[in-house]
Amino acid sequence: MTVKLGKLDRVLGIRDTWPHEERDFSPWLAEEDNLSELALALGFGRGAFFLEQTEARIGDFRADIIARIGGADGDRILIENQFSQTNHDHLGKIATYAAGLDAKFVVWIAERIREEHRAALDWLNSITDEAHGFFGVELELWRIGDSPPAPRFNLVSRPNDWIRTVVDFTQPTASGGEFGSDMLAFWTSFKEHLESRGGALRSRKPAPQSWQTFAIGRAGFELQAFASARDKYLKAQLFIYRRSSVRGWNADYYYNSLSDMRGQIEADLGFAPKWTAIGEESGYHISVQRSQTDPLERDNWHEQHLWLAEKLEALNRVFRPLISKLPMTQMDSISE
Repeated sequence: MTVKLGKLDRVLGIRDTWPHEERDFSPWLAEEDNLSELALALGFGRGAFFLEQTEARIGDFRADIIARIGGADGDRILIENQFSQTNHDHLGKIATYAAGLDAKFVVWIAERIREEHRAALDWLNSITDEAHGFFGVELELWRIGDSPPAPRFNLVSRPNDWIRTVVDFTQPTASGGEFGSDMLAFWTSFKEHLESRGGALRSRKPAPQSWQTFAIGRAGFELQAFASARDKYLKAQLFIYRRSSVRGWNADYYYNSLSDMRGQIEADLGFAPKWTAIGEESGYHISVQRSQTDPLERDNWHEQHLWLAEKLEALNRVFRPLISKLPMTQMDSISE
């Protein structure tokens, strides 16, 4: 039996849906459900953004949308909208607005992010700390047949160490506290555990989230640790970003070069990690996971921290010298 399916068609131009950016699109995006979809697309998690103000005055200018992350007292996020393609005027505005608002994150939405502006966002992300970040988002509309158009937010630029992990900022924990405060305590304790081991691995400032990142000596590569209270697992991994501001970057080549050494790598690690490509726009990870483990069970933290530290230190010890020797420029041929 043949299954009849609809055909997904892109709606060219968005002014038929929102004739005016300020009067039509910004009020639509500021609605709770639509802000929620944007938060999900950026990796914060559905429901993470709370509207603070629209058309907020910053000196002689007005910022489109200001929201808070996780609640009324959360960090500020600035959302600046632009029809058509990005321009230098708006690039200057987002920097001015972010400074005036002391925003932790900036989201620039347009129909098309020009390559030079994508590069500018990547550069801004490369020179800021992990507590701040800039996102470039391209807005599209799609429909099936005569259905109403549906928006899609395409993430084209993000902070270098950003992990697309859904975090529910309001999830209650078994201890009765807030999810974020429990995870902050977990990573703070883990940082102390790492320091007590006296190893080479150095933790960044703990944050109230489900992951932690660690430098491994080269841009575009990163060690990552996950502690999922929802799915009950711990994970340690080496991540290779698909895109990087590094000149001549070729993630496929780097991953395949490491994969060619897989046998020796796994022997040196003492365990066999999972080698995975996780999406055209994301990258590659080489990971090891411990299932049926709840990071909210504080009585088990020592055992959990011991496992996570041992795996991260092994990944750092084996992969750091290998990735430091990978070529800086893009290769003409890529290993299959």
